[in-house]
Amino acid sequence: AHTAILERVDTALAQLDEVLSVPERHRRLDELETMLVEHEMLEDAAFWDTLRAHAGQPVLQWTALMTTGINWLDDQHREMVAQLNGLAKAAQDGRHEEAGQRLRRFLDMARAHFADEERQLAEWGEAMPEHRAEHARMLEELDSLVNDGDDPGILVNHYLRFWMIDHILGLDRRDLAGRS
Repeated sequence: AHTAILERVDTALAQLDEVLSVPERHRRLDELETMLVEHEMLEDAAFWDTLRAHAGQPVLQWTALMTTGINWLDDQHREMVAQLNGLAKAAQDGRHEEAGQRLRRFLDMARAHFADEERQLAEWGEAMPEHRAEHARMLEELDSLVNDGDDPGILVNHYLRFWMIDHILGLDRRDLAGRS
């Protein structure tokens, strides 16, 4: 079952590069998420105790697949991934005040990161209105989640890590990779 699911995920991720529409990209990612959640809930429930033993692991690991080839951009992405992992660890350890501070810091990092990206796009003479609109949408979602006072541990495990993956793989690699 896992081999078939991994093949479906790999195929779907490879096809995302061909999808130009942000809403369509999100629809396809939502389909993938639904497929994975259904698999985890229905087929892998017997392994949950084993997975709990790895609870101290990072929620997101930087991989070569995330590299855009733009050093400053990759550095910022790495810092944001590290911040997410620190946030997850603080939440898991019950350090709620620190987790809240790290969550607010992550939001600040995302704002600054998007501003840097948009400045770079302007320097390149690229309008990329969809890219900018996606930044605005992502920040609006993130602002709402942070300001709603939701549990930071739940946010990082069930939303923010996927948000980062979507931002890096679904947006930046498509629009910015290979430029300098």
